[in-house]
Amino acid sequence: VQRIPVLNSDPLTELRDPNRPSLTLLNVVSAPPSSLLKRVGMMLSRLDNLAHVLVWSTSNVQTAHSHASIDLIELPRVNLSFKPREFTTPDGEREFRIYSNDYDGLFIATSSESREMAETLLGDVSHFVVLQNA
Repeated sequence: VQRIPVLNSDPLTELRDPNRPSLTLLNVVSAPPSSLLKRVGMMLSRLDNLAHVLVWSTSNVQTAHSHASIDLIELPRVNLSFKPREFTTPDGEREFRIYSNDYDGLFIATSSESREMAETLLGDVSHFVVLQNA
């Protein structure tokens, strides 16, 4: 499935928008178990069923097993979207962070300490992710 940007919504005069890339929908369910796509999908499955987690790529995807970048993540039923970015820590290490498009400057915390701290505060709520800013 591809999302192709257009300049207008009239089907008779539809023109492709050259300033925005076409996006290809990636299948989280069929991703290899150790892949970044699968790990991202499993983390976001805390918020919604994987059938409703839309992971998009600007890569030219030829086959179902082709390597593809993750460029946009949408959860339409919970009205959230994220954009992954690489981040260089003060130590010089590079890490992959998933930044919220809805809450400026916040990204999904992946540390177990953040999750444990939130679980202490929330109790038995199992469907959540922690957003942090530093």
